[in-house]
Amino acid sequence: MKTKSIRYVSWFAVLFFSNSLVCPDLYRHRRNKHMPSATVQWEDDSRVYSIKNSHLEPYPIFAFKRQYFYKDLLPQGIIYDRKTFATPVVSGKQLDSLINELLDELKHHQKKLSHFTILQKKNFNFSRLCGLLVLKFNDYPFVLKLFIEHPDTFFDYYAKGSDPVFFFYMAGGANRHVGGLTRIENRRKTLEKIAAMPEWKGRIEAPRKWFWEPKDNKWMVIHGRNMSKDMHTLTTHIPGTYAIVADEIDTAHEFSMPRAEKTKTIMKLSNDLDLFIDAHENNFIFTQELVDNKPKIIIIDTEHFPSIVGIKHKHNFNSYAEWYAFLAQKCFHDCYLRTKDKRQNSPLEHHELMLWPIST
Repeated sequence: MKTKSIRYVSWFAVLFFSNSLVCPDLYRHRRNKHMPSATVQWEDDSRVYSIKNSHLEPYPIFAFKRQYFYKDLLPQGIIYDRKTFATPVVSGKQLDSLINELLDELKHHQKKLSHFTILQKKNFNFSRLCGLLVLKFNDYPFVLKLFIEHPDTFFDYYAKGSDPVFFFYMAGGANRHVGGLTRIENRRKTLEKIAAMPEWKGRIEAPRKWFWEPKDNKWMVIHGRNMSKDMHTLTTHIPGTYAIVADEIDTAHEFSMPRAEKTKTIMKLSNDLDLFIDAHENNFIFTQELVDNKPKIIIIDTEHFPSIVGIKHKHNFNSYAEWYAFLAQKCFHDCYLRTKDKRQNSPLEHHELMLWPIST
């Protein structure tokens, strides 16, 4: 009995210490009327969910505008193959039907999905049906990144794995749901940059991507207050459920090269792109197709990296070790070492890596 009591006390201590580590604001005084705050609700619902946190900032949440979403919707007509754009693969209408069926299966907590295979679920909460779920279509060469949030889960950053906790504190309240909305515009801007770079032009590709939303989709309205000395209430609208449909890239026959050479190339490319792309090596596929005797590179993940980790200025890194050390130091500083003055001045700091201007 004594041993069991000691075990319970030990577990409680571990949980308490862990919460204090990953939730720096948890024990701060919440009655500060100047504390940054935000409210979330459905557009057609009066129920409001709120959060107060010293790390909330205007960017990136309030940079998104509804029109950015609708200009890149999945077409309903025939989608052709990625390489030649000549062979019909499937209609967008058929993919739309399969994704809607997937949503129904998830809502009914079916363990076996009819038309999809799960590739990644670490940031998805199946019981609350929120977060990011990555899947592949079983019968078509496409990958689906499904994003679901509700007003009561949008700022519940510790309910969807460990990554969202650190993104929240590093990037002014950012989460995967907001990060997903940057993927198509960032792809577009990245390819535009590459087209003007002689070293990379013709050598870099990215899979096609389209937004998808269910019929009668609900949108959330988010209001932010006290996030900057020179700003009043901020407002934006975010889709509750959406997905990104992207070409599936074959990774079975990559170009063979030493890992050190591969990571050096990735770091150089990421530096040249001002870190708009996450430099993690799994985001880059080196194909056997050669351009000037060098392998063509396909960028898999085009999430705007500065938005998700709160990088505001250009940096250059000579190695992966230097890059990882910078991110670790930034994370620790953002979580625990910010003074009140740093917090108040952070939203006013010049941000040269914004994907979009802040909505006002």
